[in-house]
Amino acid sequence: MKRSYKSRIIFFVGTVLLISGCALRSDDADQVFTKLATQLWLAEQKLTEPEPGKLLDMSPDALAKRQQQRLAWQTKLQQLDVTKLSEQNQINHAILSLVPITCH
Repeated sequence: MKRSYKSRIIFFVGTVLLISGCALRSDDADQVFTKLATQLWLAEQKLTEPEPGKLLDMSPDALAKRQQQRLAWQTKLQQLDVTKLSEQNQINHAILSLVPITCH
């Protein structure tokens, strides 16, 4: 059966939109990850760099608080769908998550 010119155009436009939609989802996932990774990096710097003229609080309570904050960031990282990230950000995610990278 022959397709009409109009149905070919609709099929083509639909295919292009579908492909671009997939690309946008990947970019969106990478943007979300990049934002989270930046927040994590800034939070980690804040946790490990004392205020000017002060020493870093190494009391058991302060260490426990920092550990809880790190665990909260790890939980946020683990909630991301890694399969939607670019290959580079999958590597970055593995490093930030302290998960060994496996090669296929």
